[in-house]
Amino acid sequence: MMPLDRLAKAAALLAAFTASAFAGEAPLALQGTAAYYGLSVPLSVLVQTRSPDLSDLQVLNARGEPVPHAWVEEEAQPAAEQRRQDVPFFKAPAAASAVDASQQGGWILDTRAVKGALLELQLSVPPDAHGIYGFVVEYSDNLQQWQTLNGSAQLLSLQHQGLRLEHTRFDLAGLHTRYLRLRPLPGNLVPPLTGARVTSVTHYTPAAPMQWSEALSPTQCTPQYCDYALPRHLPLER
Repeated sequence: MMPLDRLAKAAALLAAFTASAFAGEAPLALQGTAAYYGLSVPLSVLVQTRSPDLSDLQVLNARGEPVPHAWVEEEAQPAAEQRRQDVPFFKAPAAASAVDASQQGGWILDTRAVKGALLELQLSVPPDAHGIYGFVVEYSDNLQQWQTLNGSAQLLSLQHQGLRLEHTRFDLAGLHTRYLRLRPLPGNLVPPLTGARVTSVTHYTPAAPMQWSEALSPTQCTPQYCDYALPRHLPLER
């Protein structure tokens, strides 16, 4: 990226200078009026620069006069990638003080294999499931200390005259955790799960696009290898 204070739009040049002499140039073609212009420095000019920060490159106007400018490295914007994956789930034991079915331990979901932030939990129930199941969604990293994410979640599975009404998706709010627990609310039964799937999101930074030279002919070749003469000052890291 190159912010410019002013630039003559006709016959503008990007020029490289060595410590003692002019080394090369390339025309600039900029469209419209903007505070910043994005451009790829031509390799013919890039190989002439001696400074990784391009400080020895100049921008010249149509009269060959230097134009005030600054170089700003373009940063790749992180991209998001969503994944959906099934997670193992286990019936949690009932508390020692449990006296009826509504005090069963619920389910523990193992999310250790999920990468990134947890966005959504989707539960599956048998086709013949019928009822409303209230529970607390809790999370933990050690299976000992639990914190509440949702204190009043409801799984709903109803059927009537051939129609089915379900609510089986629950927001996880970008949580990072190793385990989830679905603990029945007082007076509620444990939902009859047959599957659990988690949607997660990870962020990554795309690699910078490669810059390609003109075709290079080898200086010599053997059956095992070929030698190529690279342009001088070639910034291999770019």
